[in-house]
Amino acid sequence: MLKYVAALLMILTTNAFATSATGEVGKIIVGRLGHQIYIELLNAPQTCGQDHPQDYNYALSVNEYPMGKEILSVLIAAQVANKMVTI
Repeated sequence: MLKYVAALLMILTTNAFATSATGEVGKIIVGRLGHQIYIELLNAPQTCGQDHPQDYNYALSVNEYPMGKEILSVLIAAQVANKMVTI
């Protein structure tokens, strides 16, 4: 049953496209599993042709990037200091 649910979720999810933009960090959301990081970049163009319901533009997995935690630290520092970042 779990395999069917996983297959259905893979079919229903949208594809992610790699883009880049510059702006201030709005919201940073940590996924429920603890390794997914969702980032809202203010004044960024739409990245997938539609706005996400929670307004995030970019995502990364701390498990898949060796420097994931360092990237998260930089994003939080930029958010607190109201600095521009390029993702």
